[in-house]
Amino acid sequence: MSSSKISHLEVIEALPDNQSAYRKLYSTETDICSAVNHMLEMMNENKCGILILLNVSAAFDIVVHELLLNEIRSIGVEAQAFKYLKDYLDELHPTKFFHITLNGETSKAAYEKDQASTLNS
Repeated sequence: MSSSKISHLEVIEALPDNQSAYRKLYSTETDICSAVNHMLEMMNENKCGILILLNVSAAFDIVVHELLLNEIRSIGVEAQAFKYLKDYLDELHPTKFFHITLNGETSKAAYEKDQASTLNS
């Protein structure tokens, strides 16, 4: 995500306090220290806690981004939110397009990682 977008989100206070991604002076180390601190506080209070870590970028490896974006656009997601998601996906895995011609008909196809899918004719 571009630094101007992050700066804007920080100015309007749209980022959660505990979000470290894309922010200056925050890192994985910051997140780990924060998580350990919260767990220690819970232990001191004789509470139980569970830490679940997810890599959501992997979830986008198995979908064709253009199809996902078309679906999201069709349900009426706001333009700015749509643009943020599109920018994220474009940075995550740039989509390469090519055209396939078979029996005189041409289709546009996308290649992402190890998959190819027909998007439209």
